[in-house]
Amino acid sequence: MKNVPFVSEKKDKVKSADRALEVMEILVHAPPGLTHSQLANSLGIPKSSLTKILSSLMVGGYVQRPDGFTYQVGERWRALVKASIAGNTLDSLARATVERIVQATGETAGFNMIVDAMIETITTIPGNQQLQYTMIQGEREPPHRMSSGQAIIAYMEPEFHDRYFDQVVCKDSSSPIRTKAAYHKAMQEICKRGYAELRGHRAGIVGFGVPVLTKEGMPLASLNVAIPQVRLNEDVKANAIAALKAGSSNLAKLLEGWVDPICDWLETG
Repeated sequence: MKNVPFVSEKKDKVKSADRALEVMEILVHAPPGLTHSQLANSLGIPKSSLTKILSSLMVGGYVQRPDGFTYQVGERWRALVKASIAGNTLDSLARATVERIVQATGETAGFNMIVDAMIETITTIPGNQQLQYTMIQGEREPPHRMSSGQAIIAYMEPEFHDRYFDQVVCKDSSSPIRTKAAYHKAMQEICKRGYAELRGHRAGIVGFGVPVLTKEGMPLASLNVAIPQVRLNEDVKANAIAALKAGSSNLAKLLEGWVDPICDWLETG
């Protein structure tokens, strides 16, 4: 009999945890937020019980009430979701978009992000052509060497570019861009036409990259295709760019809010 209070307390904690998860599930599917009464009605529990649960969640940062009236998902919850997107989850998020690009073009396609100052292939799917280029998942290169990287750095803030050229490009003996003026011109052309085109980095392969941007025009990631030069013509190019841009628009909606815009990673001063 002495253990009964302990068992009862344990059951109460489990029940409270279950209720807290139910609250989070409801709020995740109601981005504008819900009032205390709306939450209580959805859960079918007394308002006094809900108050205790919400208080605990707010202390932990999992729930917030920015207007003092409506409960919403908090920053700590968002941080947990962002963390879960990394790695395999992020690959899964982008894979359907990359698959559609491959289906539309027949070419090898990839999804890429800046990781430790390098452009990394997060997701890649081979094309269905007999002659194709194979990307390697996890492969990293300096951003300016790849169409996927150029598509991102072209959309960085203006003050980024002089430092990127001085700290990275001019020290790269294999870079086809040798002057700061040529670098700025190349980045401006990418922004003007909405895609990067790179020839010669891989023998016989032409790469096309398109940025994935926030609504404000900040880069999140990029999508790219690799096309053997012997197969490339204006129709193939136009089809590839159209597929990449359509994929970029779709993926931006999935990533924004969960993946932060790429920040300037270069040394200042």
